Amino acid sequence: MAYKYIKFFRGALGLNTRAGPSRLIADQDTGLCELAQAINVDVDSFRRISRRSGAAATACTVPAHSLYSVLQTTLFVSDFSLCRLEDDYSHTVLASLDSNYRMSYLYLNGLIYFSNGTDKGIYSMPEGTVHEWEAGEYIGPRTDREFLSPPPGEILEFHNGRIHIAEGSVLWFTEPFGYNWVDYSENYYVLPSRITMLRSIEGGMYIGTETSLHFLQSDPPQLIHISNENVIRGTDVLCDKDDVQLDLIEGIRHTGPCVICASNQGILFLGQNGFTRNLTVRRIEYPVQSEGAAYIYQGKYVVIME
Repeated sequence: MAYKYIKFFRGALGLNTRAGPSRLIADQDTGLCELAQAINVDVDSFRRISRRSGAAATACTVPAHSLYSVLQTTLFVSDFSLCRLEDDYSHTVLASLDSNYRMSYLYLNGLIYFSNGTDKGIYSMPEGTVHEWEAGEYIGPRTDREFLSPPPGEILEFHNGRIHIAEGSVLWFTEPFGYNWVDYSENYYVLPSRITMLRSIEGGMYIGTETSLHFLQSDPPQLIHISNENVIRGTDVLCDKDDVQLDLIEGIRHTGPCVICASNQGILFLGQNGFTRNLTVRRIEYPVQSEGAAYIYQGKYVVIME
């Protein structure tokens, strides 16, 4: 009797939650299969499946959120306080907060600007202290315009010499290199819904909202509607060209920084000058999410949503 050998499984083509289990690809010639589930595993570029590494406990056991690290300085929020994580995993309380909301941070010239929609301030890295983020005395050309302190926004981003501040559906921006001054009669854009992402990139800045995606073009300044895909807050990551293996995806050739984020329609690639693409719309489906966190780890975009 002649036997026919079937390559049952030699590697994975990745996750596919849009097709039913009976419709997943299972190639008998190559032994490559799509996965209906992939729990705590990684699939590398060679189609190999490996168990995902676990977590290690640290000496810091306080409840914490809004972790931010830059130039060996790490800040986080715990129990209505802004804290600094020390080298031995102890922590120092820097300032008391009126709210325990998610904090946004922005590093500029040795200063970390922070804001959560209620509280705002500036952490001086050389001094190790927190200061008010206030307008102070205006110094510049004579003008009739009135400059006030920046509002306590929910998201901060630096673009074209200005700090941009998302407050609900309004995008405020400071004067050029005058990071403490906002003209509330001129320095703003109004978006269709609550802003969930600000990411500066070559050619402009991406603005994600709860209902749509936009691109603020730099030259000439123009707000362009990209799509009706939303952006889930906290899932956006700025990537260098070598951080992720996007060249493996057909049609994407990027040579500089890009943004990867999650929407309720899939994982989005946001490239230079307003080029965008949904990477998972044909393969991955997940329940509607409202908030998340993400990072790049060993060439992969890792996102947690709730």
